[in-house]
Amino acid sequence: VRACDEIAGFHAIDFAKRGFESGIAPQFFVPIEDSDCTFCGLCTQVCPVGALVEKRAPRWPHTEKPEIVKTTCNKCPVGCELDLNLDNARERIVRITTDLDNPASPTYGNCCVKGRYSFKDVSKDRIITPLHNGTEVAWKDVIADIGQITENTGKESTAFLTSASLTNEEMKALKVLTGEVLQDIPVTVKDFDIFRPCIETLQEKWGINGSTAGYDQILSADCILLIDSDTDEEQPVLSSWIRRAMRKNSTQVIYLGNDPGILGKGDSMVLSPKQGTEEILLKSILAEVTRKTEGHDEDRLKLYTLEHTESLTGISSTEIARCVKLLLESKGLVTMWGSKVAACRSRTEKVLELMEKLDKKSFFLLYREANMQGAINIDLSSLSMMELLERVKNGQIKNLFAVDLDPLSAGFTKEDLQKLDNLVILNSNRFESCEWAEFVLPLTSWAEKNGTFTNLCGRQVDIMAGPLTKGEARDLAWIISNTARPAGRELHANPLSY
Repeated sequence: VRACDEIAGFHAIDFAKRGFESGIAPQFFVPIEDSDCTFCGLCTQVCPVGALVEKRAPRWPHTEKPEIVKTTCNKCPVGCELDLNLDNARERIVRITTDLDNPASPTYGNCCVKGRYSFKDVSKDRIITPLHNGTEVAWKDVIADIGQITENTGKESTAFLTSASLTNEEMKALKVLTGEVLQDIPVTVKDFDIFRPCIETLQEKWGINGSTAGYDQILSADCILLIDSDTDEEQPVLSSWIRRAMRKNSTQVIYLGNDPGILGKGDSMVLSPKQGTEEILLKSILAEVTRKTEGHDEDRLKLYTLEHTESLTGISSTEIARCVKLLLESKGLVTMWGSKVAACRSRTEKVLELMEKLDKKSFFLLYREANMQGAINIDLSSLSMMELLERVKNGQIKNLFAVDLDPLSAGFTKEDLQKLDNLVILNSNRFESCEWAEFVLPLTSWAEKNGTFTNLCGRQVDIMAGPLTKGEARDLAWIISNTARPAGRELHANPLSY
Protein backbone atom coordinates (compact mmCIF):
# COMPACT_ATOMS: atom_id res chain seq x y z
CA VAL A 1 0.00 0.00 0.00
CA ARG A 2 2.75 2.43 0.92
CA ALA A 3 4.77 1.50 -2.20
CA CYS A 4 1.79 2.26 -4.45
CA ASP A 5 1.23 5.57 -2.66
CA GLU A 6 4.74 6.82 -1.94
CA ILE A 7 6.78 5.36 -4.81
CA ALA A 8 4.38 4.71 -7.69
CA GLY A 9 2.22 7.70 -6.79
CA PHE A 10 -1.16 6.17 -7.62
CA HIS A 11 -2.58 4.94 -4.30
CA ALA A 12 -4.62 2.42 -6.30
CA ILE A 13 -4.98 0.02 -3.34
CA ASP A 14 -5.55 0.49 0.39
CA PHE A 15 -6.75 -1.31 3.50
CA ALA A 16 -10.46 -2.10 3.44
CA LYS A 17 -12.93 -3.27 6.13
CA ARG A 18 -11.96 -4.01 9.73
CA GLY A 19 -10.93 -6.79 12.05
CA PHE A 20 -10.74 -10.30 10.64
CA GLU A 21 -12.40 -9.13 7.42
CA SER A 22 -9.76 -6.50 6.68
CA GLY A 23 -7.87 -6.83 3.41
CA ILE A 24 -6.35 -4.98 0.47
CA ALA A 25 -8.64 -3.67 -2.25
CA PRO A 26 -8.98 -0.88 -4.85
CA GLN A 27 -11.26 2.07 -4.17
CA PHE A 28 -14.92 1.11 -3.64
CA PHE A 29 -14.01 -2.56 -4.27
CA VAL A 30 -14.06 -2.04 -8.05
CA PRO A 31 -12.22 -4.65 -10.18
CA ILE A 32 -8.51 -3.91 -10.30
CA GLU A 33 -8.79 -3.34 -14.07
CA ASP A 34 -11.18 -0.43 -13.43
CA SER A 35 -9.10 1.19 -10.69
CA ASP A 36 -6.15 3.59 -10.93
CA CYS A 37 -3.78 0.62 -10.98
CA THR A 38 -1.35 0.72 -13.90
CA PHE A 39 -0.05 -2.84 -13.27
CA CYS A 40 3.50 -1.63 -12.70
CA GLY A 41 3.98 -4.64 -10.40
CA LEU A 42 5.74 -2.72 -7.66
CA CYS A 43 3.32 -3.93 -4.97
CA THR A 44 3.92 -7.59 -5.81
CA GLN A 45 7.68 -7.07 -5.68
CA VAL A 46 7.78 -5.45 -2.23
CA CYS A 47 4.88 -7.24 -0.50
CA PRO A 48 6.53 -8.80 2.59
CA VAL A 49 3.93 -11.50 3.30
CA GLY A 50 2.93 -12.76 -0.15
CA ALA A 51 -0.59 -11.32 0.01
CA LEU A 52 0.01 -9.92 -3.46
CA VAL A 53 1.69 -12.22 -5.97
CA GLU A 54 2.20 -12.23 -9.71
CA LYS A 55 2.07 -15.01 -12.23
CA ARG A 56 5.59 -16.17 -12.93
CA ALA A 57 7.05 -18.25 -15.69
CA PRO A 58 7.15 -21.92 -14.57
CA ARG A 59 10.58 -23.26 -13.76
CA TRP A 60 12.05 -26.32 -12.06
CA PRO A 61 12.75 -26.36 -9.26
CA HIS A 62 10.54 -23.39 -8.39
CA THR A 63 12.61 -22.63 -5.31
CA GLU A 64 15.92 -22.18 -7.12
CA LYS A 65 17.64 -18.85 -6.61
CA PRO A 66 17.54 -16.83 -9.85
CA GLU A 67 20.62 -15.28 -11.40
CA ILE A 68 20.25 -11.48 -11.57
CA VAL A 69 21.49 -9.45 -14.55
CA LYS A 70 20.98 -5.68 -14.67
CA THR A 71 20.00 -4.20 -18.01
CA THR A 72 17.88 -1.38 -19.42
CA CYS A 73 14.32 -1.61 -20.75
CA ASN A 74 13.87 -0.84 -24.46
CA LYS A 75 10.09 -0.38 -24.47
CA CYS A 76 10.22 3.42 -24.25
CA PRO A 77 12.87 6.19 -24.07
CA VAL A 78 12.76 6.64 -20.27
CA GLY A 79 15.38 3.90 -19.86
CA CYS A 80 14.37 2.09 -16.66
CA GLU A 81 16.94 -0.20 -15.09
CA LEU A 82 15.66 -3.78 -14.86
CA ASP A 83 16.89 -6.82 -12.96
CA LEU A 84 16.45 -9.86 -15.21
CA ASN A 85 15.79 -12.92 -13.04
CA LEU A 86 17.19 -15.85 -15.02
CA ASP A 87 16.95 -19.56 -14.39
CA ASN A 88 20.22 -21.29 -13.51
CA ALA A 89 20.79 -22.39 -17.09
CA ARG A 90 20.37 -18.76 -18.28
CA GLU A 91 17.98 -20.00 -20.93
CA ARG A 92 15.08 -17.70 -20.14
CA ILE A 93 13.74 -14.88 -18.02
CA VAL A 94 11.43 -16.08 -15.26
CA ARG A 95 10.71 -12.71 -13.67
CA ILE A 96 11.74 -9.05 -13.88
CA THR A 97 12.28 -6.93 -10.78
CA THR A 98 13.89 -3.56 -10.04
CA ASP A 99 16.45 -2.40 -7.47
CA LEU A 100 14.84 0.26 -5.29
CA ASP A 101 18.02 0.56 -3.22
CA ASN A 102 20.39 1.37 -6.08
CA PRO A 103 21.27 5.10 -5.90
CA ALA A 104 22.76 4.96 -9.40
CA SER A 105 19.55 3.69 -11.02
CA PRO A 106 18.49 6.30 -13.61
CA THR A 107 14.82 5.83 -12.70
CA TYR A 108 15.24 5.16 -8.97
CA GLY A 109 13.99 1.58 -9.26
CA ASN A 110 10.74 2.45 -11.03
CA CYS A 111 9.40 0.70 -14.11
CA CYS A 112 6.01 0.16 -15.75
CA VAL A 113 3.89 -2.77 -16.89
CA LYS A 114 5.75 -2.97 -20.21
CA GLY A 115 9.15 -3.20 -18.58
CA ARG A 116 8.13 -5.68 -15.90
CA TYR A 117 5.93 -8.06 -17.88
CA SER A 118 6.62 -7.66 -21.62
CA PHE A 119 9.46 -10.14 -21.91
CA LYS A 120 7.76 -13.06 -23.67
CA ASP A 121 9.19 -11.82 -26.98
CA VAL A 122 12.62 -12.93 -25.76
CA SER A 123 11.61 -16.61 -25.93
CA LYS A 124 8.50 -16.83 -28.13
CA ASP A 125 8.11 -16.48 -31.92
CA ARG A 126 11.86 -16.19 -32.34
CA ILE A 127 13.75 -16.36 -35.60
CA ILE A 128 16.60 -18.74 -34.78
CA THR A 129 18.14 -19.58 -38.17
CA PRO A 130 18.80 -17.58 -41.38
CA LEU A 131 16.16 -18.12 -44.05
CA HIS A 132 16.31 -17.72 -47.83
CA ASN A 133 12.83 -17.76 -49.36
CA GLY A 134 11.60 -19.65 -46.31
CA THR A 135 14.34 -22.29 -46.42
CA GLU A 136 16.98 -22.58 -43.71
CA VAL A 137 20.48 -21.76 -44.92
CA ALA A 138 23.94 -21.39 -43.39
CA TRP A 139 25.22 -17.98 -42.33
CA LYS A 140 28.17 -18.11 -44.77
CA ASP A 141 25.79 -18.63 -47.70
CA VAL A 142 23.38 -15.87 -46.75
CA ILE A 143 26.23 -13.42 -46.08
CA ALA A 144 27.61 -14.15 -49.55
CA ASP A 145 24.19 -13.54 -51.14
CA ILE A 146 23.72 -10.25 -49.27
CA GLY A 147 27.24 -9.20 -50.28
CA GLN A 148 26.25 -9.66 -53.92
CA ILE A 149 23.14 -7.52 -53.42
CA THR A 150 25.09 -4.63 -51.92
CA GLU A 151 28.00 -4.98 -54.36
CA ASN A 152 26.07 -5.36 -57.62
CA THR A 153 23.35 -2.75 -57.09
CA GLY A 154 23.75 1.00 -56.98
CA LYS A 155 23.13 3.11 -53.92
CA GLU A 156 20.09 4.64 -55.65
CA SER A 157 18.30 1.27 -55.66
CA THR A 158 19.10 0.14 -52.09
CA ALA A 159 17.99 1.54 -48.71
CA PHE A 160 17.98 0.64 -45.02
CA LEU A 161 14.94 1.08 -42.78
CA THR A 162 15.51 0.77 -39.05
CA SER A 163 13.78 1.32 -35.74
CA ALA A 164 15.16 3.71 -33.13
CA SER A 165 15.44 0.91 -30.58
CA LEU A 166 18.91 -0.22 -31.61
CA THR A 167 21.78 0.42 -29.22
CA ASN A 168 24.15 3.34 -29.81
CA GLU A 169 26.84 0.89 -30.87
CA GLU A 170 24.58 -0.81 -33.41
CA MET A 171 23.64 2.55 -34.88
CA LYS A 172 27.31 3.56 -35.20
CA ALA A 173 28.13 0.26 -36.90
CA LEU A 174 25.18 0.71 -39.30
CA LYS A 175 26.31 4.24 -40.13
CA VAL A 176 29.83 3.06 -40.92
CA LEU A 177 28.46 0.30 -43.17
CA THR A 178 26.02 2.47 -45.11
CA GLY A 179 28.19 5.58 -45.22
CA GLU A 180 31.79 4.46 -45.61
CA VAL A 181 31.62 0.87 -46.88
CA LEU A 182 28.56 1.00 -49.15
CA GLN A 183 29.13 4.58 -50.31
CA ASP A 184 26.24 6.52 -48.77
CA ILE A 185 23.32 4.14 -49.06
CA PRO A 186 20.34 6.01 -47.49
CA VAL A 187 19.05 5.11 -44.04
CA THR A 188 15.55 5.87 -42.75
CA VAL A 189 14.84 5.82 -39.02
CA LYS A 190 11.21 5.15 -38.20
CA ASP A 191 9.51 8.04 -36.36
CA PHE A 192 12.43 10.42 -36.90
CA ASP A 193 10.47 12.48 -39.44
CA ILE A 194 7.85 13.21 -36.79
CA PHE A 195 10.43 14.85 -34.54
CA ARG A 196 12.58 16.39 -37.28
CA PRO A 197 10.80 19.81 -37.28
CA CYS A 198 11.23 20.11 -33.51
CA ILE A 199 14.90 19.03 -33.56
CA GLU A 200 15.71 21.49 -36.36
CA THR A 201 13.97 24.30 -34.47
CA LEU A 202 15.84 23.50 -31.25
CA GLN A 203 19.16 23.50 -33.10
CA GLU A 204 18.43 26.82 -34.82
CA LYS A 205 17.12 28.67 -31.77
CA TRP A 206 18.92 27.16 -28.79
CA GLY A 207 21.78 25.16 -30.33
CA ILE A 208 20.66 21.87 -28.74
CA ASN A 209 19.08 18.66 -30.03
CA GLY A 210 17.29 17.21 -27.01
CA SER A 211 15.78 17.64 -23.57
CA THR A 212 17.29 19.95 -20.96
CA ALA A 213 15.59 18.62 -17.81
CA GLY A 214 16.57 15.74 -15.53
CA TYR A 215 14.26 13.17 -13.98
CA ASP A 216 14.84 14.63 -10.51
CA GLN A 217 13.25 17.88 -11.68
CA ILE A 218 9.92 16.12 -12.26
CA LEU A 219 9.78 15.02 -8.63
CA SER A 220 10.78 18.47 -7.33
CA ALA A 221 8.82 20.67 -9.77
CA ASP A 222 6.07 22.94 -8.46
CA CYS A 223 4.40 23.13 -11.89
CA ILE A 224 4.41 20.75 -14.86
CA LEU A 225 3.11 21.82 -18.26
CA LEU A 226 2.15 18.95 -20.59
CA ILE A 227 1.19 19.71 -24.18
CA ASP A 228 -0.61 17.06 -26.25
CA SER A 229 1.33 14.21 -24.65
CA ASP A 230 0.22 10.65 -23.89
CA THR A 231 2.52 9.58 -21.08
CA ASP A 232 0.05 6.95 -19.83
CA GLU A 233 0.66 4.85 -22.95
CA GLU A 234 4.04 5.98 -24.23
CA GLN A 235 6.06 6.78 -21.06
CA PRO A 236 4.08 5.34 -18.11
CA VAL A 237 6.84 5.94 -15.56
CA LEU A 238 6.60 9.68 -16.22
CA SER A 239 2.87 9.53 -15.37
CA SER A 240 3.84 7.77 -12.14
CA TRP A 241 6.35 10.46 -11.19
CA ILE A 242 3.96 13.27 -12.04
CA ARG A 243 1.20 11.72 -9.92
CA ARG A 244 3.69 11.24 -7.10
CA ALA A 245 4.72 14.90 -7.32
CA MET A 246 1.06 15.94 -7.27
CA ARG A 247 0.33 13.86 -4.17
CA LYS A 248 3.48 14.60 -2.17
CA ASN A 249 4.55 18.09 -3.28
CA SER A 250 1.20 19.58 -4.36
CA THR A 251 2.69 20.05 -7.81
CA GLN A 252 0.28 21.82 -10.15
CA VAL A 253 -0.23 20.02 -13.46
CA ILE A 254 -1.43 21.94 -16.51
CA TYR A 255 -2.46 19.80 -19.48
CA LEU A 256 -3.09 21.39 -22.89
CA GLY A 257 -4.81 18.81 -25.09
CA ASN A 258 -7.67 16.37 -25.29
CA ASP A 259 -6.35 13.17 -23.72
CA PRO A 260 -4.88 13.73 -20.24
CA GLY A 261 -5.57 10.16 -19.12
CA ILE A 262 -4.91 9.51 -15.45
CA LEU A 263 -3.16 12.89 -15.15
CA GLY A 264 -6.52 14.60 -15.62
CA LYS A 265 -7.63 13.48 -12.15
CA GLY A 266 -7.28 15.43 -8.92
CA ASP A 267 -6.32 19.10 -9.04
CA SER A 268 -4.93 19.06 -12.56
CA MET A 269 -5.90 21.91 -14.86
CA VAL A 270 -7.00 20.46 -18.19
CA LEU A 271 -7.50 22.86 -21.10
CA SER A 272 -9.02 20.96 -24.01
CA PRO A 273 -9.47 23.26 -27.03
CA LYS A 274 -11.69 22.52 -29.99
CA GLN A 275 -10.16 20.44 -32.76
CA GLY A 276 -7.79 22.55 -34.85
CA THR A 277 -7.47 25.42 -32.35
CA GLU A 278 -4.56 24.03 -30.31
CA GLU A 279 -2.07 26.57 -31.69
CA ILE A 280 -4.49 29.42 -31.06
CA LEU A 281 -4.59 28.47 -27.37
CA LEU A 282 -0.78 28.44 -27.27
CA LYS A 283 -0.63 31.87 -28.90
CA SER A 284 -3.16 33.24 -26.42
CA ILE A 285 -1.14 31.98 -23.44
CA LEU A 286 2.01 33.42 -25.00
CA ALA A 287 0.28 36.78 -25.60
CA GLU A 288 -0.99 36.95 -22.02
CA VAL A 289 2.45 36.08 -20.61
CA THR A 290 3.95 38.84 -22.79
CA ARG A 291 1.43 41.36 -21.45
CA LYS A 292 2.20 40.38 -17.87
CA THR A 293 5.99 40.31 -18.19
CA GLU A 294 6.63 43.13 -20.65
CA GLY A 295 3.58 45.34 -20.07
CA HIS A 296 2.59 45.60 -23.73
CA ASP A 297 1.19 43.66 -26.68
CA GLU A 298 3.28 42.47 -29.59
CA ASP A 299 1.64 43.34 -32.89
CA ARG A 300 1.53 39.72 -34.04
CA LEU A 301 -0.26 38.67 -30.84
CA LYS A 302 -2.73 41.55 -30.42
CA LEU A 303 -5.61 39.51 -31.82
CA TYR A 304 -5.22 36.80 -29.19
CA THR A 305 -7.12 38.36 -26.33
CA LEU A 306 -8.66 36.12 -23.69
CA GLU A 307 -12.19 36.81 -24.88
CA HIS A 308 -11.38 36.20 -28.54
CA THR A 309 -9.54 32.99 -27.69
CA GLU A 310 -12.52 31.79 -25.65
CA SER A 311 -14.82 32.24 -28.64
CA LEU A 312 -12.47 30.22 -30.88
CA THR A 313 -11.23 27.46 -28.59
CA GLY A 314 -14.11 27.01 -26.14
CA ILE A 315 -11.72 27.50 -23.18
CA SER A 316 -12.99 30.10 -20.72
CA SER A 317 -10.94 33.29 -20.33
CA THR A 318 -10.87 32.69 -16.57
CA GLU A 319 -9.16 29.32 -17.02
CA ILE A 320 -6.60 30.74 -19.45
CA ALA A 321 -5.83 33.60 -17.05
CA ARG A 322 -5.42 31.11 -14.18
CA CYS A 323 -3.10 28.98 -16.32
CA VAL A 324 -0.92 32.02 -17.08
CA LYS A 325 -0.86 32.98 -13.39
CA LEU A 326 0.36 29.51 -12.40
CA LEU A 327 3.07 29.55 -15.07
CA LEU A 328 4.33 32.97 -13.99
CA GLU A 329 4.34 32.12 -10.28
CA SER A 330 6.06 28.74 -10.65
CA LYS A 331 9.66 28.48 -9.44
CA GLY A 332 10.47 25.07 -10.91
CA LEU A 333 8.48 24.68 -14.13
CA VAL A 334 9.04 21.57 -16.27
CA THR A 335 7.49 21.49 -19.76
CA MET A 336 6.80 18.29 -21.73
CA TRP A 337 5.48 17.75 -25.22
CA GLY A 338 5.12 14.80 -27.53
CA SER A 339 4.84 13.97 -31.21
CA LYS A 340 1.82 16.17 -32.03
CA VAL A 341 3.71 19.34 -31.11
CA ALA A 342 7.10 18.10 -32.32
CA ALA A 343 5.75 17.39 -35.80
CA CYS A 344 4.65 21.02 -36.23
CA ARG A 345 7.39 23.62 -36.52
CA SER A 346 5.15 26.59 -35.71
CA ARG A 347 3.77 24.97 -32.53
CA THR A 348 7.29 24.07 -31.45
CA GLU A 349 8.37 27.69 -31.98
CA LYS A 350 5.49 28.93 -29.81
CA VAL A 351 6.40 26.53 -26.99
CA LEU A 352 10.06 27.59 -27.09
CA GLU A 353 9.09 31.25 -27.14
CA LEU A 354 6.78 30.70 -24.16
CA MET A 355 9.61 29.12 -22.19
CA GLU A 356 11.89 32.02 -23.12
CA LYS A 357 9.33 34.59 -21.95
CA LEU A 358 8.95 32.71 -18.67
CA ASP A 359 12.73 32.24 -18.43
CA LYS A 360 12.12 28.59 -17.53
CA LYS A 361 13.76 26.33 -20.10
CA SER A 362 13.63 22.90 -18.47
CA PHE A 363 11.78 20.55 -20.80
CA PHE A 364 11.38 16.98 -22.02
CA LEU A 365 10.83 16.06 -25.65
CA LEU A 366 8.80 12.85 -25.39
CA TYR A 367 9.98 10.40 -28.04
CA ARG A 368 8.17 7.11 -28.56
CA GLU A 369 11.06 4.77 -29.40
CA ALA A 370 13.72 3.78 -26.93
CA ASN A 371 16.86 5.28 -28.45
CA MET A 372 15.61 8.10 -30.65
CA GLN A 373 17.96 10.52 -28.89
CA GLY A 374 20.86 8.23 -29.77
CA ALA A 375 19.81 8.18 -33.44
CA ILE A 376 19.62 11.99 -33.41
CA ASN A 377 23.05 12.36 -31.77
CA ILE A 378 24.62 9.97 -34.29
CA ASP A 379 22.76 11.63 -37.20
CA LEU A 380 21.78 8.23 -38.57
CA SER A 381 18.71 9.10 -40.64
CA SER A 382 19.51 10.43 -44.12
CA LEU A 383 16.23 9.79 -45.96
CA SER A 384 12.73 10.72 -44.84
CA MET A 385 10.06 8.04 -44.51
CA MET A 386 7.88 9.78 -47.09
CA GLU A 387 10.71 9.78 -49.64
CA LEU A 388 11.48 6.12 -48.92
CA LEU A 389 7.84 5.10 -49.40
CA GLU A 390 7.66 7.06 -52.66
CA ARG A 391 10.87 5.53 -54.03
CA VAL A 392 9.68 2.02 -53.22
CA LYS A 393 6.27 2.62 -54.77
CA ASN A 394 7.72 4.01 -58.02
CA GLY A 395 10.26 1.18 -58.29
CA GLN A 396 13.35 3.31 -57.76
CA ILE A 397 14.37 1.32 -54.67
CA LYS A 398 14.56 -2.40 -55.40
CA ASN A 399 16.43 -3.66 -52.32
CA LEU A 400 15.24 -2.87 -48.79
CA PHE A 401 16.95 -3.91 -45.56
CA ALA A 402 14.48 -3.71 -42.63
CA VAL A 403 16.33 -3.74 -39.30
CA ASP A 404 14.57 -4.40 -35.98
CA LEU A 405 11.06 -3.62 -37.23
CA ASP A 406 8.15 -4.84 -39.31
CA PRO A 407 7.96 -2.77 -42.54
CA LEU A 408 4.15 -2.89 -42.30
CA SER A 409 4.36 -0.88 -39.05
CA ALA A 410 6.25 1.85 -40.94
CA GLY A 411 3.51 2.42 -43.52
CA PHE A 412 4.37 -0.11 -46.22
CA THR A 413 1.73 -2.37 -47.74
CA LYS A 414 2.01 -5.98 -48.90
CA GLU A 415 1.97 -4.77 -52.52
CA ASP A 416 4.85 -2.35 -51.84
CA LEU A 417 7.01 -5.08 -50.34
CA GLN A 418 6.25 -7.58 -53.09
CA LYS A 419 7.48 -5.04 -55.69
CA LEU A 420 10.98 -5.25 -54.28
CA ASP A 421 13.62 -7.47 -55.87
CA ASN A 422 15.05 -8.19 -52.45
CA LEU A 423 13.48 -7.64 -49.04
CA VAL A 424 15.97 -8.45 -46.28
CA ILE A 425 14.55 -8.56 -42.75
CA LEU A 426 16.86 -8.53 -39.73
CA ASN A 427 14.88 -9.15 -36.57
CA SER A 428 14.61 -11.32 -33.50
CA ASN A 429 10.90 -12.15 -33.84
CA ARG A 430 8.64 -13.39 -36.62
CA PHE A 431 5.92 -11.24 -38.15
CA GLU A 432 3.81 -11.17 -41.29
CA SER A 433 6.34 -9.44 -43.53
CA CYS A 434 8.74 -12.35 -43.12
CA GLU A 435 6.54 -14.36 -45.52
CA TRP A 436 7.43 -12.04 -48.42
CA ALA A 437 11.11 -11.56 -47.61
CA GLU A 438 13.85 -13.10 -49.71
CA PHE A 439 16.14 -13.18 -46.68
CA VAL A 440 15.26 -13.30 -42.96
CA LEU A 441 18.22 -12.97 -40.60
CA PRO A 442 17.95 -13.71 -36.84
CA LEU A 443 19.09 -10.87 -34.56
CA THR A 444 19.72 -11.06 -30.84
CA SER A 445 16.76 -9.78 -28.81
CA TRP A 446 16.86 -6.72 -26.56
CA ALA A 447 17.64 -8.88 -23.50
CA GLU A 448 20.57 -10.60 -25.24
CA LYS A 449 22.46 -7.44 -26.23
CA ASN A 450 25.39 -5.51 -24.79
CA GLY A 451 25.73 -1.79 -25.36
CA THR A 452 24.18 1.53 -24.39
CA PHE A 453 21.05 3.63 -24.95
CA THR A 454 20.66 7.39 -24.61
CA ASN A 455 17.58 8.10 -22.50
CA LEU A 456 15.21 11.08 -22.47
CA CYS A 457 17.48 13.30 -20.39
CA GLY A 458 20.56 12.50 -22.50
CA ARG A 459 22.17 10.03 -20.11
CA GLN A 460 23.81 6.92 -21.51
CA VAL A 461 22.46 3.81 -19.79
CA ASP A 462 23.98 0.33 -19.98
CA ILE A 463 22.51 -2.70 -21.74
CA MET A 464 23.73 -6.05 -20.41
CA ALA A 465 23.07 -9.45 -21.99
CA GLY A 466 20.92 -11.71 -19.82
CA PRO A 467 19.71 -15.02 -21.27
CA LEU A 468 21.87 -16.96 -23.69
CA THR A 469 21.36 -16.20 -27.37
CA LYS A 470 18.69 -18.33 -29.03
CA GLY A 471 19.67 -20.60 -31.89
CA GLU A 472 21.90 -18.97 -34.52
CA ALA A 473 20.89 -15.39 -33.76
CA ARG A 474 23.74 -12.88 -34.12
CA ASP A 475 24.50 -9.33 -33.04
CA LEU A 476 23.88 -6.71 -35.73
CA ALA A 477 27.55 -5.69 -35.47
CA TRP A 478 28.61 -9.27 -36.36
CA ILE A 479 26.36 -9.25 -39.44
CA ILE A 480 27.65 -5.83 -40.49
CA SER A 481 31.27 -6.95 -40.03
CA ASN A 482 30.78 -10.00 -42.25
CA THR A 483 28.86 -7.99 -44.86
CA ALA A 484 31.67 -5.43 -45.08
CA ARG A 485 34.47 -8.00 -45.47
CA PRO A 486 33.83 -8.78 -49.20
CA ALA A 487 34.14 -5.03 -49.86
CA GLY A 488 37.63 -5.08 -48.39
CA ARG A 489 36.74 -3.48 -45.06
CA GLU A 490 37.42 -5.03 -41.67
CA LEU A 491 34.85 -3.78 -39.16
CA HIS A 492 34.52 -4.84 -35.54
CA ALA A 493 32.20 -7.77 -34.91
CA ASN A 494 31.96 -6.88 -31.22
CA PRO A 495 29.32 -4.13 -30.74
CA LEU A 496 31.20 -2.75 -27.71
CA SER A 497 34.09 -1.79 -30.00
CA TYR A 498 32.10 1.06 -31.56
